[in-house]
Amino acid sequence: MSKIFINLILKVAHFAPSFHSPPPLTHTHTLLAPPPPPYFKFRASRPVNLQDLVILKRNLNCQDENPCFLYLRCDPHGVEEIVSLGILSSARNMEVYLGEEYCGTSRGKNVCNGLDNSEHEKITLYKKYLKLESPTHACKVKLLSFGEKDCVFISKVVVHMRPVSAHSSAGSPALGSRIDLERVQTIMESMGSKLSPGAQQLMNMVRLQQQQCPQDWKRSVFIPIPKKGNAKECSNYHTIALISHTSKVMLKILQARLQHYVNRLLPNVQASVRKGRGTRGQIANIRWIIEKAREFQKNIYFCFIDYAKAFDCVDHNTLGKILKEMGIPDQLTCLLRNLYAGQEAATLTPWKESHDQTRQHIKKQRHYLPAKVRLVMAMVFPVVMYGCECWTIKKAECRRIDAFELWCWRRLLRVPWTTKRSNQSILKEISPGCSLEGLMLKLKLQYFGHLMRRADSLEKTLMLGKIEGRRRV
Repeated sequence: MSKIFINLILKVAHFAPSFHSPPPLTHTHTLLAPPPPPYFKFRASRPVNLQDLVILKRNLNCQDENPCFLYLRCDPHGVEEIVSLGILSSARNMEVYLGEEYCGTSRGKNVCNGLDNSEHEKITLYKKYLKLESPTHACKVKLLSFGEKDCVFISKVVVHMRPVSAHSSAGSPALGSRIDLERVQTIMESMGSKLSPGAQQLMNMVRLQQQQCPQDWKRSVFIPIPKKGNAKECSNYHTIALISHTSKVMLKILQARLQHYVNRLLPNVQASVRKGRGTRGQIANIRWIIEKAREFQKNIYFCFIDYAKAFDCVDHNTLGKILKEMGIPDQLTCLLRNLYAGQEAATLTPWKESHDQTRQHIKKQRHYLPAKVRLVMAMVFPVVMYGCECWTIKKAECRRIDAFELWCWRRLLRVPWTTKRSNQSILKEISPGCSLEGLMLKLKLQYFGHLMRRADSLEKTLMLGKIEGRRRV
């Protein structure tokens, strides 16, 4: 039997829990309310010695009401793994987690009453048992106590082990794996009835445990947007994919689950697709490096690598292997693989009747001036101001920015350049509130304040850092 290591939080007194080594499992018990095994028996008639109790005290700095945790782990390269566990303690309930994934909850039964500790308080011990859905080498047990108690008394810990086999490494069958959910849905629709909200939610939970995604989630509709160049070449189009809103919610949940695994491996210089980081920060970093290097006469070298169609040429099998090497749980990896397997894609062309009707309907609408101004400020100006936080704007650039803004307003009002109309009258009719140059200045100040409020960041170091050397004369 492989070693079991138990880590207790903060204070542990008189550590003497009992470990039992049950015989290996020869078959798989049912996952629905499994009975405790025969070796997990606590005799209520036998008094428990206070010297055998382990005191597990909670962290006073933790905001959780019941933050007592017990960590069980064995050798990940060993030949045995944890199948089930039982605990005799003063905590009424326990929750088991595999990493950060919730595994299950067990409600305890009263075993011993009337025990007095050093403070002459009564202690009640409860036995709790839980069989894991999939065997594991490590798990975290959260002991839940009631009231304002800041400690949990542990009398006995029983860990059930079994040898690692090819069947167990592949994982246990998902909940409801023998249920054909699509057939159930078809039968209900043929009967002309609908499932209740609770039954539909239960089916969605079973489908999630089966790691199967509906086919509607895998269907994408691409809308091509032409760029400059020959319109007959497919590479001269931008594509926007329209997918199901439910699929977007699932992708957001998966992204949140995977984020803390990815952040541990990404270096500090990585800024793409990270919270609080972006392309504008990298542009500012390059600009500051170039300015400081030229000022102090230092050589700099840049290497730009452009991957053509990088996100469209990813091998899913290789991606799955990389996720496994990163320590991503198998459940999330299988869910991602099933979500992208069997995808369907369609291209929406402008020759369909529905789009012609929509275009005619839009032409009949009357556009008012305030709406047009808001459209320009929401769709045109952000493109012009992209990355303006790292710009060094001189007087010549300011004049060109003002000229571009007035050109936009004159085109909006359909005022030709031959008409003798002053710029003040144009601005008075538009009433933009703030000029384009003022918006850029506002964004620059916001970005500067954002960098100064950060305690330690690469951007702040480059902005305030110094380079050794002589200045240019």
